[in-house]
Parts: sequence; structure tokens; C-alpha cells
Amino acid sequence: MNIVKLFILFIFILTVNKILLKINYEKIFKKNSSNEIFIINMLLSIIIGYLLYMSFFEIYNLSTNLVK
Repeated sequence: MNIVKLFILFIFILTVNKILLKINYEKIFKKNSSNEIFIINMLLSIIIGYLLYMSFFEIYNLSTNLVK
């Protein structure tokens, strides 16, 4: 089960990363700040992906407790 949970976390992080890559960061940062954009993108994708992961499993646990 742990491998499945890690796989789901990985999928969530990759999905959020794909979505965040479509955002135009040039309005916020300077034109030559690709390192800052990369770091912000990675941190945001990990944080948002982990929050999605935790909420997904919290909803799963609550739904299994309702069925019992």
C-alpha cells in the first residue's frame, strides 16, 4: 500500500508541476530570473501536490468510515 501511496503522491506532484509550467511568471519576475522561477515552481508543485495527496486520502478515510 505504501508504494501505491507514493505513486499517487508522485502523480499529483507531476500534475501540479505541469499546470504551474503554463503560468507566465515574467509579469512577476525579471526576464533573466529562470533559476528563481524554477525553484518557485518546484516548491509550489511539491506543496500543492502534497496538500492534494493529504486531502485525497483524508476523503478516502472518511468515506470508508462512513460505510462501516
